[in-house]
Amino acid sequence: RAHSHVSERKTGSVTDFPAKPVRKQKRMRSLAVAAVQDDSGAWLLVRRPLKGLLAGQLEFPSVEIPGGASEEKPADGAKPSRKLPELNEREAAEALDALRGSLCKEVCSELSALPLSLSSASPLEHVFSHEHHVMHVFVGSLQGSRPSPGKKAQREALWMTPAEADSAGATSG
Repeated sequence: RAHSHVSERKTGSVTDFPAKPVRKQKRMRSLAVAAVQDDSGAWLLVRRPLKGLLAGQLEFPSVEIPGGASEEKPADGAKPSRKLPELNEREAAEALDALRGSLCKEVCSELSALPLSLSSASPLEHVFSHEHHVMHVFVGSLQGSRPSPGKKAQREALWMTPAEADSAGATSG
């Protein structure tokens, strides 16, 4: 079959076979992530929904930033830059508002007033087989007693030290 395609000039060379499948481009997602640590060194984690990707696993509270991730493609056809997109001041403020709203709704209303600030570190990235996450980390420090989850909390919240997370089998992805 390859020979007939080449001889009929339907393709350039027999080395074009087998044809490489066209890869579907990974969906880019931009996330605002809350990294909240209490004064005992424990971090706030929430349990993912019991259905879907990474069901039931623990993660830092996060919210998707609408339209916040898109890989810039140079006009001249060159490879895109590997520099991760930074948030401008307006985007950071909007992401912070959305993150506080999510903390209040999903975990505990008392966390909505927690001072959070955008980390000075570059955004983090994690590439799954089908998605590419760019994560902008907002850091907060909780002093004093931990607030208890509200009665309307939508997700299970846990405070864990890194050692506790390791022994509980928390994953990094």
